[in-house]
Amino acid sequence: YTHAYACSDAAGKWLFKKRPFEICPNAIDTEMYSYRGDAKNDTVVFGMVGGITEVKNHIFALDVLPDDCELMIIGDGPLAPELKAKTTDRHNIHWMGQRNDVHELIQHMDALLLPSLHEGLPTVVLEAQCAGLPVFCADTVSTMCAFTDKVTFLPLDKEEWRHALDAFTPIDRAENAEIAIAAMKAAGYDLRIAAQRMQETYLKLSPDGGKSNCQN
Repeated sequence: YTHAYACSDAAGKWLFKKRPFEICPNAIDTEMYSYRGDAKNDTVVFGMVGGITEVKNHIFALDVLPDDCELMIIGDGPLAPELKAKTTDRHNIHWMGQRNDVHELIQHMDALLLPSLHEGLPTVVLEAQCAGLPVFCADTVSTMCAFTDKVTFLPLDKEEWRHALDAFTPIDRAENAEIAIAAMKAAGYDLRIAAQRMQETYLKLSPDGGKSNCQN
């Protein structure tokens, strides 16, 4: 190949080893996920979004969730039936299933949890920050996904997570969202900006500099 691209530094190093590559952002629609006003929750609502698989480590989140907090789980997968069966008596666990309105549901969370065993660059962390949410990530997740100082990286140690979640209080999401979206746009993680930059890249790589495409 002549040009190599990866969604994160970690993914590029894994895929291309010591060969050169460029970062192609996993861009998102920042406007769709932007903060729309506080959802007034009676208790703290943590959230998880993604496939219910071993790598996403839902069982870890269920183990560290404080009893007086809620957990909204969006997504489906092979481990869903088993985990649902284990939590039938826990009324603070909400299984939302596969949804196409994640951008709306995320507005009702107070923070996102991502205790994954490994990740590339998870777009859900970007989406959460657009909505102003603090995020608790496993330290297996690339720090490139953090666009505010409200993204906390923790080792997969249950006591550390329990302490962090117990101590959590909701924040001013409007300010956090504004900071995050501005930083994402500057770094090229807004979908419209990323699409424009990718188009320019392809035009530069074409034999005639994209002139024939521009004429069609």
